[in-house]
Amino acid sequence: DRNIYFYARADKPITPFTDPGWMVLFIDSDANAKTGWCGYDFLVNHRIKDATTTVLEKNTGGWKWDPTAELQYRVRLTEIELVVPRFALGLQDGPAKLRLDFKWFDNMQTEGDPLDFTVNGDAAPNGRFNYRFQQ
Repeated sequence: DRNIYFYARADKPITPFTDPGWMVLFIDSDANAKTGWCGYDFLVNHRIKDATTTVLEKNTGGWKWDPTAELQYRVRLTEIELVVPRFALGLQDGPAKLRLDFKWFDNMQTEGDPLDFTVNGDAAPNGRFNYRFQQ
């Protein structure tokens, strides 16, 4: 009721968090493609503090992001999991209905270019598609 957990499993061991463009998570917290950068209101792992702490950043227009919270994450071999408090995404705690879109992207080469999802790195899901969580 207070947190949202994100998880990804890769087919090969996840590279070190110090790699450029490492395992960025894009979150569209309002499921509205007209807000944020290409619809994404938040991103995670654009700035990483250490092996267990990363930063949630909120979009402020275009490819501009402001840090809003520190988050805990864990990597183990081929898996990554992180926790985001609902309030950090501007969402209510409790059993309120939830609908959001998200995308994982590893090995980003060109920040601010949505074509990078299709030509570089590994995107999940592919291209400009998103996963949707809805309850």
